Amino acid sequence: MKIDLMNIDKFIEVNNVQEVTNPIYFNKGSDPTDDGLFSYSIFGRTGSPERKSTYGYISLRDYFLHPLVYKNLIFLNRKFEECINGFSYFTISADGDLVPSNEDEGKTGIKFLYKNWDKLSFKSSDSNKRDERIDFFKSIKKSEAFINKYLVCPAFYRDKSVSGGSTKVDTVNDLYSRLIRLAMALDTNDNTDIELVTNTTRANIQNTLQEIFDYFIGMTKSKTGIFRQAIMGRFAHNKIF
Repeated sequence: MKIDLMNIDKFIEVNNVQEVTNPIYFNKGSDPTDDGLFSYSIFGRTGSPERKSTYGYISLRDYFLHPLVYKNLIFLNRKFEECINGFSYFTISADGDLVPSNEDEGKTGIKFLYKNWDKLSFKSSDSNKRDERIDFFKSIKKSEAFINKYLVCPAFYRDKSVSGGSTKVDTVNDLYSRLIRLAMALDTNDNTDIELVTNTTRANIQNTLQEIFDYFIGMTKSKTGIFRQAIMGRFAHNKIF
């Protein structure tokens, strides 16, 4: 199962992708915020070619699993989901297995997983599908499995619309906005000594990344031809999935 994961940092550098930092969509008067998800300066003016092709990115403030890596990890062992969400405590055994533990001896959360990633090992079985996923993990580096930035789709494909005097936005914008707010909260939470708070924020960031990923997977399976061509074509070409 060989899958090339996109180098997001390189994509940002080569394409001069700008950061989206504001979770608020519009200023008073319904003009887009200059640093937000509908920004003219980041994504181009409405109706321009740039608005169809220009990406933004969100800084995650820390390292999180690439959504495709997360999905394959959960398929291998549901205990990783418990760890990432902070539901249970774990240690890493000498043979690389994730072992349930108690609060005194174990750790939990995505940060624990990141620190111990290279210690993990996955056992083969009589399942070809499982072995394919194990091969996938053997083929990627830690620097590929984890990301600290996430791309924002060009505004054209999620742009605002006005109906009956009210402005409507696509669902994915709410997910992007939530991601920005959570990353901002992570900066604040990291200054506290309450591990539960920071683990919860990190879990929410990871789960929001999954929701965005699943949203686009769902859209590319639809019959919306132009959206499928634009999103799947660009993402597949750049190997973001």
